Amino acid sequence: MSHKNKVKGSDEKDSGSSESSNPDAQKVIGEIISEFDINVEILTDVMKIYSPAKLEDLTPEEAEVAYERLKQLRAPFDKSLKDLLLCQRNYKLEESLTMRVMELKDVYSAHSDTLSSTLAALKKIINEKKSNDLDRDNLQIIKNLLPGIEIQKFEGENLLDPMKFYTFRKTFFELVMARKGVSDAVKFMFLKNSLTGYALSIINSLTPDGTNLQKAIDMLDKEFLNKTAVCSKLFERLMSLTPLFDKHDKNFVETRKYIHCVRSLVNDLVLLGHNFDTGSTSNAMLSHLVFTRLPWLVQSAFTVRLKNNFPTFDDILEHYAEVIYQLNIKHASKDRVLSITKESASGKNNHVKALQTNNKSSKISKPLSEKGVCPKESKQKFTKTKNLSYANAVSSEVPKSSAKDRSLNTEDESQMKLCKFCKSKEHLTSFCNVYKTKIDRVNRLEAVGLCSICMSSTHKESVCKFKSAPFRFECFICKSNSHITPLCPSQSK
Repeated sequence: MSHKNKVKGSDEKDSGSSESSNPDAQKVIGEIISEFDINVEILTDVMKIYSPAKLEDLTPEEAEVAYERLKQLRAPFDKSLKDLLLCQRNYKLEESLTMRVMELKDVYSAHSDTLSSTLAALKKIINEKKSNDLDRDNLQIIKNLLPGIEIQKFEGENLLDPMKFYTFRKTFFELVMARKGVSDAVKFMFLKNSLTGYALSIINSLTPDGTNLQKAIDMLDKEFLNKTAVCSKLFERLMSLTPLFDKHDKNFVETRKYIHCVRSLVNDLVLLGHNFDTGSTSNAMLSHLVFTRLPWLVQSAFTVRLKNNFPTFDDILEHYAEVIYQLNIKHASKDRVLSITKESASGKNNHVKALQTNNKSSKISKPLSEKGVCPKESKQKFTKTKNLSYANAVSSEVPKSSAKDRSLNTEDESQMKLCKFCKSKEHLTSFCNVYKTKIDRVNRLEAVGLCSICMSSTHKESVCKFKSAPFRFECFICKSNSHITPLCPSQSK
């Protein structure tokens, strides 16, 4: 009969037998102690292989093998102690055996604690591998279903900056939550993959399925979304925002950036519960703030277009693109006029300099005394002849019609600051805002005695040579040679 069966049979005895001395008890306990010692020795050798220092070097596959091996060794180890305690309870042992059993209990306790910690460490390595494999699979699914989307990870450790979570949340909703055709389970996996540290620990207990997506968002909002603090930060940005106006920024790029930034801030404030409806006090304050910070040229253009000195924020958003487009056209036309005028003036100066150089090279090289002319008389005669010859040369070389032709399609430098329609110095003739339509401009030219085709003051429309001939220069607006820029039909609409 084995000691296991003996122990089992002895367990069935009544309490009276526990005080009696059983001759087989010493033998059974001896066998149990021997088996216990063998298990302790084997376990000690194995634990040396899987010491805490060596666990760090194990691969996940090796950790799984070690975990199963230690579990198999623990079963007989636990069984030996259980048998010892059963014998101690059922038999009256000698004092020496009783002391021995107590020693073995201490040995078991020490080895059991070490074994439990080793098994826990191995289990952690195995779980990390499974988690990494799951994360890798989830990440691949995310990349396939949400290609090209990356969000900066949120850790949730700095609570002093409420904009971090708000920015993370806004980006997640714009790039992921708004995406159609993607299941809530995939969105939840993307959210979990975008968190780290403390923020990840909040939703880590939730199973990665679609039913927990909104629950995860609510948990994160409750922990990190401080609407009052976020609104305060947004209002600070709105009040401190100013367009970087540069005189060289003729396309008003910075102004457009400013308007877009204000619109984004207002949209965020609306989502957080603030009201900027037309007619409200907040809308009036916003309109005043934005309009007064626009460049003066843009303000003037809005006033002319809307016929209102105080446009609302909605008016600004609706018309700013067209206003800036018209300003760009005017600047481009003005720059082209100035460029052509400078080129014409430069060409005339170069021509005169060339004539002066030719005149100097044609001076008489022989002394005047050799021609029989007295010095005093010859000097006066030479000076007179020189001036006369130079004047004739200039008049013969410079085309008479050149100055006239230039005035037909461009404003002369002396006339650049004087509008031919309204005599204003605030704008060029091409951009007169008093006489806007072509009909009004033609009538005005006839009223002031200018040609209604080329705007010349030397003749009338009936004898204008451009009535049937094209102009030398193109219209700056439509690139046509059939009319000049101030009388362009598209500009006058």
